[in-house]
This record gives sequence, structure tokens and C-alpha cells, in this order.
Amino acid sequence: MALQPPTSSEPTPTHSIFSILEILEQIISHLPPLEIIRCQRVNKTFQTLITSSPLLQYKAWLRNDHPDPTQHPKESDYIPDFHWEMWTGDILDSEGQNKFQEEYEKHQFYTNINRHLHPIIAAKVFELAPEDPRFGFDPLYEKDQGWGGYLNYSPKLIRALQAWYEKYQHTEHIWGQISLYRPAAKKINWQITTSGGAGLNQRFEARKCVEGAEEGYESDYMHNDIWVNKRGEGEPYLTVSDILGRLDESWEKWIESEHDEHYFSHDGPGCDWDEGVPSMSCYMWEEEEDEEDEDDEEGGESERQRLEDPGENLTREEREERARSYMEEAILRSMEACD
Repeated sequence: MALQPPTSSEPTPTHSIFSILEILEQIISHLPPLEIIRCQRVNKTFQTLITSSPLLQYKAWLRNDHPDPTQHPKESDYIPDFHWEMWTGDILDSEGQNKFQEEYEKHQFYTNINRHLHPIIAAKVFELAPEDPRFGFDPLYEKDQGWGGYLNYSPKLIRALQAWYEKYQHTEHIWGQISLYRPAAKKINWQITTSGGAGLNQRFEARKCVEGAEEGYESDYMHNDIWVNKRGEGEPYLTVSDILGRLDESWEKWIESEHDEHYFSHDGPGCDWDEGVPSMSCYMWEEEEDEEDEDDEEGGESERQRLEDPGENLTREEREERARSYMEEAILRSMEACD
């Protein structure tokens, strides 16, 4: 006799398991943060559980703390640096490079970021990850001096985060005040990749408002220091909004740094057109490049072609001003494309 599929009135073993909310909560808690958020779309039971569970809210980075300290990240959760000098012989390739080093460093980079950096930032970092992640992320950078983390990121990542922030800024009340790192960081040192290789440091620090001071940002533009003054109980910490809200300033500093070094250090003729300001291919992320190609096909002569026209007798200052105007327009177009 052939087996008949169970009717809708007969619960399946899977349904029986998922109907036990404590088990379902533990299963969902092992998913990545963004997947936990998406699980709210499964049905009303999933939505109610995720919105009411402190554990799932914490795992999804929708709240800053969880009452169970065993759920909090610890220093031992980080994948440490490994000293490859001790390895020789069979594991070296024909060029003398360690065959396992690259894979280990990529695993270290992705795992540490996934565990300790807010998923809004982490997702964009993964999309635009560096080819060599060896020095890309150090969550314990200068910990003894009070620094909470180091990240090396590209100008393309700034552009991608700018577009994301513009698109979702209306929901900032949901995610904006969540801590940037776990454990929460009071100070960080992030470095924007430059064509000269040294990088442009930006240091962020959250600090308590002293008596008479106002909440908000203070900047030391010369030394690239940004302080975020905060009120409230407990130690202040950096949030997602603290970083995303200063992206425009980060972008301006990077452009200024490239005026002095990009023209002299970039290989190839592609960047000679503006005598210092980098060409589109040096900082535009893929979606912007595709959009720019479409604009050129539809509109004929592009602004960049006009900038490169040797027939125009422009001074260097005029060329730089036109290049800046074009880059501002490119930023606006990329943001409009996200709407």
C-alpha cells in the first residue's frame, strides 16, 4: 500500500520541532545577522519570535547588549595572526611563498570582521574586499592605548557606503545607535587607501560631554581626528551613525590627499588629465562605472572627455574645479540610482 502524504491537519516532524519556540530561537540564533532579519518574513510566528527575543535581537545587531554574558564576544573569539616564518619545505611553492598563508589570512579577515563589525559596514567591506587582506583589519589594534580597532578601506568603499546611507537614512532611528564594534569600541583608527601607499589615517573617538559642552562632532582637520561628544550613563562608544555621518568629510580628505601624491605615484597615463585628482576608474565602484558607461552612450560626449579636451585653455585651478564639480555630480547620480 502506497504511503500517503500527511494532510494539513497532521503536523510533520519538522513542524513539530519548529512549533517549540525555544528550539526555533536557538536554531535561528546561529544564522548570520542579516539572515535573522530576513527570517521575519517567513510567517507571523517567526516575526513575533525575532522581535520579542532578546537573544535574536542581539544576534541581529538590533540591540546593543544581552543579559547573558556568555553570548558576548571575547578577545579569544578573534582569529590571531600566524607567524609563517616557522614553515618551510614542502608547503612552499616554486616562488618560495607559503601555499596556505593566503587562504589563512583571507579566512582571518572575513571571520574577524563578520564577528565584530556591524553587518551594515561588514557587508560592503566584503563586496569590496582588498586583494591582500593581510593588513586589512585588526580588531585589537593598539588596544593597550585604548584603540578599539583598525580597518584599511578603499575610496570605492566610501562611495558604496555613501550610497547606502543616502538610501536608508530614513531608517537611521533603527540601526544608527547600535555599536559599531563588538565589544563596543570607544576609539578606532581607520585608514583610507591612497595611491602613495601610506594611507590616510582617520581617528574617531567617543567621549563624554564635559559640563557646558554640546553633543555632536568636533574635528581636528589637520590631524584627521574626530571626536563625538555624547551624554548618557556608562562609557560612551562609537555607533554606526558616528561613522556613516562623517563619510563626506572622509571623502573630501581623501580627494585633497590625492592632489599632492596621485599624479606622481599612479602608473599609466589614465590620471594625467586632471593633474592630481584621480580619474573615475581609480575610485568608482562597479555599479557607478556601469552607469557612467550608459550615460556616455546616451548622451554622446562625456564630461570627462570635455575635461580632457586639449583645445580648452584652462588653468590648473580651473581644471581641478571642473573635475570636482563632475565628481560631485557623479556622487549625486549614484545616490539617485539607489532610490
